[in-house]
Amino acid sequence: MQIKFKRIDDLRTDHDLKIREIADIIGVSVDNFFDYANGRSNFPLDKLNKLVNYFRVSFDYVSGLSDVKIYYDGDINIKVLKKRIREARVNNHLSQEEAAHIIGDKQSTYWNYESGNSIIPISKLYLLAKFYNISIDYFVGKTDKKNIEQNTKINFGISLPHGKLFLLHRNLRLLHRPVSDGCHPNFFCQNLLIK
Repeated sequence: MQIKFKRIDDLRTDHDLKIREIADIIGVSVDNFFDYANGRSNFPLDKLNKLVNYFRVSFDYVSGLSDVKIYYDGDINIKVLKKRIREARVNNHLSQEEAAHIIGDKQSTYWNYESGNSIIPISKLYLLAKFYNISIDYFVGKTDKKNIEQNTKINFGISLPHGKLFLLHRNLRLLHRPVSDGCHPNFFCQNLLIK
């Protein structure tokens, strides 16, 4: 499975850049960039990192795992990457063979990712991130925030990241004198999933 990076084209057009300019930013030919962006070949992590840094967005955003435009500055860390993919597997009580099956690889190939002999391709890292619900940016060492940032919608259309929703709910409870379930029965917070 390869990832089509539609958001890269959206970001490119938002910044009024030509494909040639994006290819120059990451140091590849136009043909290579086109193959990476359209999922014909795997986007190397270091090249993709140049793009996320240039556009000031996350790996999660550019890959489509998250709709939140958040940015973590810096480079990828291969030592952290191999450590964190191993930790995620162990914490989820999976064997290397089971983890390899999730991403469509052989156990020996997966072992190479965990040992650092090979760098896991972004398409495989995407599958692990989605399976474990762990941020790609966390895996590659750009942040210590494990969870994928997501917008959470309240019933009347406000969109907030999970942490902000919790704070909103807590503050509303303090302002609105809670009753038995923590929310006034005539107030919208009774429809919130987080209590």
